[in-house]
Amino acid sequence: MAVHPMGCTTSLTPSNNLLESIRKIQGRSCLAAASPLKGPIRSFIRAPKNGAEDELIQEELVLGLQMSPKQAAAVIMTANTFSPGTHLSLHNLRGWIKALVSFGLSISDISGGLRRSPILIACSASGRENANAELIGVLTAHGLSDNQIQCVLRKYPTVLVCLTPSSLGAKLLRLKELGFPPSEEKGLLEKEPSILGSSLQWDTVQWLEGEGYEPEVARRMIKGKPMLLTYNPETSLRKTLAYYTWLVGSREEAHSILAKNATLFGLRTSAVHAKLAFMVSKLDIDVVAMMKKNYACLGYSMDTRTGPRTLLLRSLGGTESFDVYSQMWLNMTDEAFVQCSSFSRPWTKAEST
Repeated sequence: MAVHPMGCTTSLTPSNNLLESIRKIQGRSCLAAASPLKGPIRSFIRAPKNGAEDELIQEELVLGLQMSPKQAAAVIMTANTFSPGTHLSLHNLRGWIKALVSFGLSISDISGGLRRSPILIACSASGRENANAELIGVLTAHGLSDNQIQCVLRKYPTVLVCLTPSSLGAKLLRLKELGFPPSEEKGLLEKEPSILGSSLQWDTVQWLEGEGYEPEVARRMIKGKPMLLTYNPETSLRKTLAYYTWLVGSREEAHSILAKNATLFGLRTSAVHAKLAFMVSKLDIDVVAMMKKNYACLGYSMDTRTGPRTLLLRSLGGTESFDVYSQMWLNMTDEAFVQCSSFSRPWTKAEST
């Protein structure tokens, strides 16, 4: 018997059959019947359907910005969804590429930025030179360096179209009022510049302090998860705190968990509960114990990570063949999962039911 890298013993050898099985069921509707999530399971990104112009745009994204065909199709689909009454334009796309290059972004930066903010190419780039320059001027006046501004544009290029110079300036002034030192305030924008395009909840710090968090802890949570500033304290944040209090059975422990893992505030509690319930129903494990070792596992996709791997583990022996309490079984890539697993035969739908 060989000792498994994650602590279990096995006489089996890894096989690419498992990897093939994972890929076959990712995104497929076969998970719909087993999943407690409501609504259809998300399918693979569809190819663009708006004619020859979209095909030219896809070619530009693939050849010019070095995206994969799937990434390019996803960008186009999202942009078309954002602006269903208009057609995307290759000329417009090239206008935005030219604008972003003028601000010092590389092709790789622009590619990543458009994947994060596809709606930019649905907005007109024509005649925006002065407006773009004014927006950059506001960021400069606020104290951001060229590198910091490039970081903002790299992560959230839509800032160029979602705000006017005056509204951007007003939002930056309000951020100052939160009391962060200038360097930390700029750090919020570098870490999560999309907060500039969201409606900010200015009483978040006060709410966290009112719930018992020390002021320093509350600010550290926001530094770690700037999007906390966009969640309504009395509905979203309170609901999350109540759920984890119920889950772990202690308000004090829930406070501690959320203080160390503020990203949990960004996960829908209904989706988290569905994942945990699914794993309990298929593997009969103590999901709270597993969660405490690996909070990151709560954020993985039910369709492409949590669901397929849970079903595979059940069909191939469940907890007897794999250490499900290891923090690695959901964190690792599919390839690493295969190499570190003890499975040699492919998953079949019949075995998981």
